[in-house]
Amino acid sequence: MHRKKATRSMRATRWTSRLTLCAVLGTFSAAGGCTTQTATTARTPLSALRTDAAASGDHRALGDWLAAELFSPGGDAKEAKRAGSLLRTALKGDVVADVRTYLAIAMFEQLHGKPAEAAKWYFKALESARNTQDPQADLLGEFAAARSLHLHATGEFKIENTWLSDALKNPGSLGWGARMRIADTWVRERREDDPVTAREDAVEATGCATELRIAGPFGGGGRADLLKEFPAEAPEAWPQSWKPARIDDETPRVLDTERTSCRTHPRDHVAGNIFYAETFVTIPKDGEFILVPDASAGWINGHKVFERNPAEWGARLKEAWKVSLPAGRHRVVLRLFNNTGWLTLLNPNGTPAEATWSADPSPGHSFDRAVIGEDPSPSRSS
Repeated sequence: MHRKKATRSMRATRWTSRLTLCAVLGTFSAAGGCTTQTATTARTPLSALRTDAAASGDHRALGDWLAAELFSPGGDAKEAKRAGSLLRTALKGDVVADVRTYLAIAMFEQLHGKPAEAAKWYFKALESARNTQDPQADLLGEFAAARSLHLHATGEFKIENTWLSDALKNPGSLGWGARMRIADTWVRERREDDPVTAREDAVEATGCATELRIAGPFGGGGRADLLKEFPAEAPEAWPQSWKPARIDDETPRVLDTERTSCRTHPRDHVAGNIFYAETFVTIPKDGEFILVPDASAGWINGHKVFERNPAEWGARLKEAWKVSLPAGRHRVVLRLFNNTGWLTLLNPNGTPAEATWSADPSPGHSFDRAVIGEDPSPSRSS
Protein backbone atom coordinates (compact mmCIF):
# COMPACT_ATOMS: atom_id res chain seq x y z
CA MET A 1 0.00 0.00 0.00
CA HIS A 2 2.79 2.45 0.87
CA ARG A 3 4.53 1.67 -2.42
CA LYS A 4 1.39 2.59 -4.37
CA LYS A 5 1.03 5.85 -2.46
CA ALA A 6 4.63 6.76 -3.16
CA THR A 7 4.18 5.96 -6.86
CA ARG A 8 1.11 8.20 -7.14
CA SER A 9 2.94 10.98 -5.34
CA MET A 10 6.00 10.73 -7.58
CA ARG A 11 3.82 10.64 -10.70
CA ALA A 12 2.00 13.80 -9.59
CA THR A 13 5.34 15.44 -8.81
CA ARG A 14 6.68 14.64 -12.28
CA TRP A 15 3.61 16.12 -13.96
CA THR A 16 3.75 19.18 -11.69
CA SER A 17 7.43 19.63 -12.52
CA ARG A 18 6.70 19.49 -16.26
CA LEU A 19 3.86 21.99 -16.02
CA THR A 20 5.99 24.31 -13.91
CA LEU A 21 8.85 24.11 -16.41
CA CYS A 22 6.47 24.99 -19.24
CA ALA A 23 5.16 27.97 -17.29
CA VAL A 24 8.68 29.12 -16.34
CA LEU A 25 9.87 28.96 -19.94
CA GLY A 26 6.88 31.07 -20.92
CA THR A 27 8.25 33.93 -18.80
CA PHE A 28 11.35 34.23 -20.99
CA SER A 29 10.97 36.66 -23.88
CA ALA A 30 11.87 34.14 -26.59
CA ALA A 31 11.68 30.63 -25.11
CA GLY A 32 7.92 30.56 -25.58
CA GLY A 33 6.99 27.91 -23.01
CA CYS A 34 5.64 24.58 -24.23
CA THR A 35 4.05 25.97 -27.38
CA THR A 36 4.38 25.21 -31.05
CA GLN A 37 5.82 27.95 -33.24
CA THR A 38 5.53 28.13 -37.01
CA ALA A 39 8.75 28.54 -39.00
CA THR A 40 9.04 31.78 -40.90
CA THR A 41 11.60 33.51 -43.08
CA ALA A 42 11.15 36.75 -41.14
CA ARG A 43 13.66 37.74 -38.48
CA THR A 44 12.56 35.69 -35.41
CA PRO A 45 13.22 36.61 -31.78
CA LEU A 46 15.81 33.82 -31.68
CA SER A 47 17.76 35.10 -34.64
CA ALA A 48 17.58 38.60 -33.23
CA LEU A 49 18.97 37.39 -29.90
CA ARG A 50 21.85 35.63 -31.62
CA THR A 51 23.09 38.92 -32.97
CA ASP A 52 21.89 41.51 -30.46
CA ALA A 53 22.50 39.61 -27.19
CA ALA A 54 25.97 38.49 -28.18
CA ALA A 55 26.95 42.06 -29.06
CA SER A 56 25.40 43.64 -25.94
CA GLY A 57 27.01 41.44 -23.29
CA ASP A 58 23.95 42.17 -21.11
CA HIS A 59 23.29 39.23 -18.79
CA ARG A 60 19.48 39.50 -19.09
CA ALA A 61 19.64 39.41 -22.90
CA LEU A 62 22.15 36.57 -22.77
CA GLY A 63 19.89 34.62 -20.41
CA ASP A 64 16.92 35.02 -22.76
CA TRP A 65 19.09 33.93 -25.67
CA LEU A 66 20.40 30.87 -23.84
CA ALA A 67 16.90 29.78 -22.78
CA ALA A 68 15.69 30.22 -26.34
CA GLU A 69 18.50 28.08 -27.74
CA LEU A 70 17.77 25.37 -25.18
CA PHE A 71 14.00 25.17 -25.49
CA SER A 72 12.67 27.02 -28.55
CA PRO A 73 12.06 25.49 -31.99
CA GLY A 74 15.13 26.23 -34.05
CA GLY A 75 17.48 26.24 -31.07
CA ASP A 76 20.99 25.06 -31.83
CA ALA A 77 23.40 23.19 -29.53
CA LYS A 78 26.46 25.10 -30.74
CA GLU A 79 24.70 28.44 -30.32
CA ALA A 80 23.56 27.38 -26.83
CA LYS A 81 27.17 26.59 -25.94
CA ARG A 82 28.24 30.01 -27.20
CA ALA A 83 25.47 31.74 -25.28
CA GLY A 84 26.31 29.80 -22.12
CA SER A 85 29.99 30.73 -22.38
CA LEU A 86 29.19 34.42 -22.84
CA LEU A 87 26.72 34.35 -19.96
CA ARG A 88 29.26 32.75 -17.60
CA THR A 89 31.67 35.55 -18.46
CA ALA A 90 28.99 38.20 -17.89
CA LEU A 91 28.20 36.77 -14.45
CA LYS A 92 31.77 36.73 -13.16
CA GLY A 93 32.68 38.76 -10.10
CA ASP A 94 30.06 40.51 -8.00
CA VAL A 95 27.51 40.88 -10.79
CA VAL A 96 23.94 40.61 -9.53
CA ALA A 97 21.53 39.26 -12.14
CA ASP A 98 17.80 38.62 -12.18
CA VAL A 99 16.09 35.33 -11.44
CA ARG A 100 15.50 34.34 -15.08
CA THR A 101 19.15 34.79 -15.96
CA TYR A 102 20.20 32.53 -13.10
CA LEU A 103 17.60 29.94 -14.13
CA ALA A 104 18.84 29.97 -17.73
CA ILE A 105 22.46 29.23 -16.80
CA ALA A 106 21.33 26.70 -14.17
CA MET A 107 19.26 24.73 -16.68
CA PHE A 108 22.13 24.89 -19.17
CA GLU A 109 24.59 23.44 -16.64
CA GLN A 110 22.17 20.74 -15.52
CA LEU A 111 21.40 19.66 -19.07
CA HIS A 112 25.13 19.38 -19.71
CA GLY A 113 25.80 17.06 -16.76
CA LYS A 114 27.11 19.58 -14.23
CA PRO A 115 24.70 19.27 -11.28
CA ALA A 116 27.00 20.98 -8.78
CA GLU A 117 27.35 24.05 -11.01
CA ALA A 118 23.61 23.98 -11.72
CA ALA A 119 22.81 23.86 -8.01
CA LYS A 120 24.86 27.00 -7.39
CA TRP A 121 22.88 28.93 -10.00
CA TYR A 122 19.52 27.49 -8.94
CA PHE A 123 20.20 28.71 -5.41
CA LYS A 124 21.10 32.17 -6.72
CA ALA A 125 17.80 32.12 -8.63
CA LEU A 126 15.97 31.14 -5.44
CA GLU A 127 17.51 33.99 -3.47
CA SER A 128 16.84 36.40 -6.32
CA ALA A 129 13.16 35.35 -6.47
CA ARG A 130 12.93 35.89 -2.73
CA ASN A 131 14.01 39.52 -3.06
CA THR A 132 12.51 40.54 -6.39
CA GLN A 133 9.35 42.52 -7.08
CA ASP A 134 8.72 40.48 -10.23
CA PRO A 135 4.98 39.64 -10.47
CA GLN A 136 5.90 36.05 -11.39
CA ALA A 137 8.33 35.63 -8.49
CA ASP A 138 6.23 32.89 -6.86
CA LEU A 139 6.27 30.75 -10.03
CA LEU A 140 9.99 31.28 -10.62
CA GLY A 141 10.74 30.81 -6.93
CA GLU A 142 8.86 27.52 -6.72
CA PHE A 143 10.76 26.16 -9.71
CA ALA A 144 14.12 27.34 -8.34
CA ALA A 145 13.28 25.90 -4.91
CA ALA A 146 12.33 22.51 -6.36
CA ARG A 147 15.57 22.22 -8.32
CA SER A 148 18.00 23.66 -5.75
CA LEU A 149 16.51 21.74 -2.81
CA HIS A 150 16.59 18.49 -4.80
CA LEU A 151 20.27 19.00 -5.57
CA HIS A 152 20.84 19.93 -1.94
CA ALA A 153 19.23 16.63 -0.88
CA THR A 154 21.44 14.64 -3.26
CA GLY A 155 24.59 16.26 -1.86
CA GLU A 156 25.51 18.27 -4.94
CA PHE A 157 25.18 21.55 -3.07
CA LYS A 158 24.85 22.63 0.55
CA ILE A 159 22.18 25.11 1.61
CA GLU A 160 22.89 26.20 5.15
CA ASN A 161 20.25 25.49 7.77
CA THR A 162 20.42 29.12 8.87
CA TRP A 163 19.28 30.18 5.39
CA LEU A 164 16.40 27.69 5.46
CA SER A 165 15.29 28.95 8.88
CA ASP A 166 15.46 32.58 7.81
CA ALA A 167 13.57 31.90 4.57
CA LEU A 168 10.77 30.24 6.55
CA LYS A 169 10.38 33.35 8.68
CA ASN A 170 10.94 35.84 5.86
CA PRO A 171 9.99 34.25 2.53
CA GLY A 172 9.78 37.59 0.76
CA SER A 173 8.30 37.15 -2.72
CA LEU A 174 8.81 33.38 -2.94
CA GLY A 175 5.16 32.47 -2.48
CA TRP A 176 3.54 29.59 -0.63
CA GLY A 177 4.74 26.80 -2.95
CA ALA A 178 8.43 27.58 -2.57
CA ARG A 179 8.07 28.15 1.16
CA MET A 180 6.37 24.76 1.64
CA ARG A 181 9.24 23.07 -0.19
CA ILE A 182 11.73 24.88 2.04
CA ALA A 183 9.74 23.80 5.10
CA ASP A 184 9.84 20.16 3.96
CA THR A 185 13.62 20.32 3.59
CA TRP A 186 14.09 22.07 6.93
CA VAL A 187 11.92 19.51 8.76
CA ARG A 188 13.69 16.59 7.05
CA GLU A 189 17.05 17.87 8.25
CA ARG A 190 15.71 18.51 11.75
CA ARG A 191 14.42 14.93 11.76
CA GLU A 192 17.95 13.65 11.20
CA ASP A 193 19.16 15.60 14.24
CA ASP A 194 16.22 15.01 16.58
CA PRO A 195 13.35 12.84 15.24
CA VAL A 196 11.05 13.47 18.22
CA THR A 197 11.32 17.26 18.21
CA ALA A 198 11.10 17.38 14.43
CA ARG A 199 7.51 16.14 14.54
CA GLU A 200 6.37 19.30 16.27
CA ASP A 201 8.80 21.41 14.26
CA ALA A 202 6.78 20.37 11.20
CA VAL A 203 3.63 21.70 12.83
CA GLU A 204 5.29 25.03 13.56
CA ALA A 205 6.86 25.33 10.11
CA THR A 206 3.72 24.49 8.10
CA GLY A 207 0.93 25.66 10.42
CA CYS A 208 -0.95 22.41 9.88
CA ALA A 209 -4.12 21.46 11.74
CA THR A 210 -3.34 19.91 15.11
CA GLU A 211 -6.82 18.58 15.89
CA LEU A 212 -9.01 16.58 13.51
CA ARG A 213 -11.86 14.15 13.80
CA ILE A 214 -12.00 11.33 11.26
CA ALA A 215 -15.14 9.41 10.32
CA GLY A 216 -15.67 6.33 8.19
CA PRO A 217 -15.61 4.00 6.44
CA PHE A 218 -18.43 4.97 4.08
CA GLY A 219 -19.59 2.95 1.08
CA GLY A 220 -19.04 -0.63 0.18
CA GLY A 221 -15.46 -0.33 -1.04
CA GLY A 222 -16.15 -0.16 -4.78
CA ARG A 223 -14.80 2.40 -7.25
CA ALA A 224 -18.28 3.85 -7.67
CA ASP A 225 -18.01 5.18 -4.11
CA LEU A 226 -15.56 7.81 -5.37
CA LEU A 227 -18.42 9.60 -7.14
CA LYS A 228 -21.08 9.20 -4.44
CA GLU A 229 -22.13 11.66 -1.76
CA PHE A 230 -22.22 10.52 1.86
CA PRO A 231 -23.95 12.01 4.93
CA ALA A 232 -20.70 13.27 6.50
CA GLU A 233 -20.68 15.97 3.79
CA ALA A 234 -23.94 17.49 5.06
CA PRO A 235 -23.82 20.79 7.00
CA GLU A 236 -25.39 19.16 10.06
CA ALA A 237 -23.30 18.18 13.09
CA TRP A 238 -21.84 14.70 12.95
CA PRO A 239 -23.47 11.97 15.04
CA GLN A 240 -21.22 9.35 16.60
CA SER A 241 -22.22 6.92 13.86
CA TRP A 242 -24.31 6.65 10.69
CA LYS A 243 -26.56 3.93 9.38
CA PRO A 244 -24.69 1.86 6.77
CA ALA A 245 -26.01 2.10 3.23
CA ARG A 246 -26.25 -1.69 2.96
CA ILE A 247 -26.75 -4.31 5.60
CA ASP A 248 -23.36 -5.92 4.97
CA ASP A 249 -21.42 -2.62 5.04
CA GLU A 250 -19.35 -1.65 8.08
CA THR A 251 -21.00 1.01 10.24
CA PRO A 252 -19.50 4.47 9.51
CA ARG A 253 -18.50 6.17 12.76
CA VAL A 254 -16.29 8.79 14.35
CA LEU A 255 -12.98 7.02 14.89
CA ASP A 256 -10.53 7.10 17.75
CA THR A 257 -7.49 8.91 16.32
CA GLU A 258 -3.96 10.03 17.08
CA ARG A 259 -1.67 12.58 15.47
CA THR A 260 1.86 11.98 14.19
CA SER A 261 3.43 15.30 13.29
CA CYS A 262 0.93 16.90 10.86
CA ARG A 263 -1.06 13.76 10.04
CA THR A 264 -4.04 12.50 12.01
CA HIS A 265 -4.96 8.84 11.57
CA PRO A 266 -7.01 6.11 13.30
CA ARG A 267 -5.37 4.46 16.31
CA ASP A 268 -6.40 1.06 15.02
CA HIS A 269 -6.41 -0.29 11.50
CA VAL A 270 -9.68 0.48 9.71
CA ALA A 271 -10.24 -0.82 6.20
CA GLY A 272 -12.49 1.04 3.84
CA ASN A 273 -12.77 3.32 0.86
CA ILE A 274 -14.18 6.70 1.91
CA PHE A 275 -13.24 8.67 5.02
CA TYR A 276 -13.89 12.25 6.12
CA ALA A 277 -12.11 14.66 8.44
CA GLU A 278 -13.60 17.50 10.45
CA THR A 279 -11.89 20.36 12.23
CA PHE A 280 -12.77 23.83 13.52
CA VAL A 281 -10.41 26.73 12.89
CA THR A 282 -10.65 30.03 14.73
CA ILE A 283 -9.10 33.10 13.12
CA PRO A 284 -8.88 36.42 15.01
CA LYS A 285 -9.55 38.78 12.09
CA ASP A 286 -10.89 38.88 8.54
CA GLY A 287 -8.40 37.82 5.94
CA GLU A 288 -7.42 36.12 2.73
CA PHE A 289 -5.84 32.71 3.17
CA ILE A 290 -4.49 29.76 1.20
CA LEU A 291 -6.05 26.42 2.08
CA VAL A 292 -3.74 23.47 1.36
CA PRO A 293 -5.52 20.14 2.02
CA ASP A 294 -4.66 16.51 1.38
CA ALA A 295 -8.20 15.72 0.30
CA SER A 296 -10.41 15.20 -2.72
CA ALA A 297 -13.11 17.68 -1.66
CA GLY A 298 -13.70 20.23 1.06
CA TRP A 299 -16.45 22.26 2.70
CA ILE A 300 -16.22 25.34 4.91
CA ASN A 301 -19.26 26.04 7.10
CA GLY A 302 -21.33 23.62 5.02
CA HIS A 303 -20.46 25.15 1.64
CA LYS A 304 -18.24 23.30 -0.85
CA VAL A 305 -15.05 25.22 -1.63
CA PHE A 306 -13.14 22.71 -3.76
CA GLU A 307 -13.31 19.30 -5.41
CA ARG A 308 -10.72 17.15 -7.14
CA ASN A 309 -13.14 15.14 -9.20
CA PRO A 310 -11.50 11.90 -10.40
CA ALA A 311 -13.57 12.20 -13.59
CA GLU A 312 -11.90 15.56 -14.37
CA TRP A 313 -8.52 15.30 -16.10
CA GLY A 314 -5.71 16.93 -14.13
CA ALA A 315 -7.87 17.70 -11.09
CA ARG A 316 -5.47 15.94 -8.73
CA LEU A 317 -2.68 18.35 -9.68
CA LYS A 318 -4.34 21.34 -8.04
CA GLU A 319 -2.92 21.70 -4.55
CA ALA A 320 -4.34 24.85 -2.96
CA TRP A 321 -7.29 27.22 -2.91
CA LYS A 322 -7.43 30.89 -1.99
CA VAL A 323 -10.28 31.69 0.39
CA SER A 324 -11.43 34.83 2.18
CA LEU A 325 -12.91 34.30 5.63
CA PRO A 326 -14.27 36.63 8.31
CA ALA A 327 -12.99 36.46 11.87
CA GLY A 328 -14.57 33.67 13.88
CA ARG A 329 -14.80 29.90 14.25
CA HIS A 330 -15.21 27.96 11.01
CA ARG A 331 -16.03 24.31 10.38
CA VAL A 332 -13.91 22.53 7.78
CA VAL A 333 -14.90 19.10 6.44
CA LEU A 334 -12.64 17.17 4.08
CA ARG A 335 -13.24 14.09 1.98
CA LEU A 336 -9.93 12.25 2.33
CA PHE A 337 -7.92 10.22 -0.15
CA ASN A 338 -7.48 7.57 2.56
CA ASN A 339 -8.01 7.37 6.33
CA THR A 340 -5.35 9.99 7.15
CA GLY A 341 -6.08 13.70 7.42
CA TRP A 342 -3.82 16.70 6.81
CA LEU A 343 -4.41 20.37 5.98
CA THR A 344 -2.98 23.79 6.63
CA LEU A 345 -4.12 27.39 6.40
CA LEU A 346 -1.52 29.87 5.15
CA ASN A 347 -1.14 33.58 4.67
CA PRO A 348 -0.80 34.69 1.03
CA ASN A 349 3.02 34.74 1.37
CA GLY A 350 3.06 31.12 2.55
CA THR A 351 3.67 31.68 6.25
CA PRO A 352 1.27 29.91 8.66
CA ALA A 353 -1.90 31.87 9.33
CA GLU A 354 -2.71 32.96 12.86
CA ALA A 355 -5.23 30.24 13.66
CA THR A 356 -6.35 27.93 16.46
CA TRP A 357 -7.49 24.39 15.63
CA SER A 358 -10.01 22.28 17.53
CA ALA A 359 -11.85 19.00 17.03
CA ASP A 360 -14.57 19.92 19.55
CA PRO A 361 -17.89 20.65 17.79
CA SER A 362 -19.76 21.81 20.90
CA PRO A 363 -18.94 25.57 20.77
CA GLY A 364 -20.61 25.84 17.36
CA HIS A 365 -19.29 27.68 14.34
CA SER A 366 -19.96 30.41 11.81
CA PHE A 367 -22.19 29.79 8.80
CA ASP A 368 -20.53 32.45 6.65
CA ARG A 369 -19.67 31.35 3.15
CA ALA A 370 -15.99 31.45 2.21
CA VAL A 371 -15.24 33.62 -0.81
CA ILE A 372 -13.14 31.64 -3.30
CA GLY A 373 -10.33 33.61 -4.92
CA GLU A 374 -8.15 33.04 -7.96
CA ASP A 375 -5.92 29.99 -8.24
CA PRO A 376 -2.94 30.65 -5.93
CA SER A 377 -0.74 28.25 -7.89
CA PRO A 378 0.33 30.17 -11.02
CA SER A 379 2.10 27.16 -12.54
CA ARG A 380 -1.24 25.32 -12.55
CA SER A 381 -3.41 28.18 -13.77
CA SER A 382 -4.53 28.41 -17.38
